[in-house]
Amino acid sequence: MASVWTNNQFLNGPTLQGHALGLKIAAGNVPSFVDLQTGGWGTTIQDPLNSSQTPTMANFATLADALAACVTRVQGDACGRLFAAAKGPEGNTPTDTLTAAEAIARYPWYQPKRVFDLLELYPVPGGKTMRAVPYMPYLQWPPSAWVIPLKFTGGGYVAGGKAMFDSEGKRWVEKVRPEYGVADRGSGRRMGGFRVAATAGVLRKDTNRCRMILLWPAM
Repeated sequence: MASVWTNNQFLNGPTLQGHALGLKIAAGNVPSFVDLQTGGWGTTIQDPLNSSQTPTMANFATLADALAACVTRVQGDACGRLFAAAKGPEGNTPTDTLTAAEAIARYPWYQPKRVFDLLELYPVPGGKTMRAVPYMPYLQWPPSAWVIPLKFTGGGYVAGGKAMFDSEGKRWVEKVRPEYGVADRGSGRRMGGFRVAATAGVLRKDTNRCRMILLWPAM
């Protein structure tokens, strides 16, 4: 599931293809959702910002429950119901769990209640209050869309200016220096909340404001 949602724009059925940098970035996001060694939750999604304070983890777990219902055949019609619920606006019906996941990820806004209703495949056991789902927590009501946004904390990117990305996917931010025509390329000292490597800065002139700007790679 994590691979489908992070790589969705590069997936066409079982085929994964695209620009090498895009694929690298997408693959690098998978561990934020799933621990690749244990198969359990990834570190980032367990952060309070993505678990207890937002519905991200519940969205993910509910989707996983819907897909697992077909994989484990919790009921005889589980797969048929999943494929019908995952049908996109173009009317194409998925034929397996991969194409079902792709369809939901590609059209997360399209009738999300249909997938939510698949929780009914897991009835509440007698004397219990929660459904016997394989993944927790699950949603208590339908979402507006099946999106799985992540929030990140930490790092140290503080008060950066305009951001740009180069051909290698590195993010550059501007840090205005008070000296005109002079820029200290630094010796690894902290600038604006993040550490920059020596000689990493690139000087350019902002002709509109007659000032010198040093671009730093945000690492």
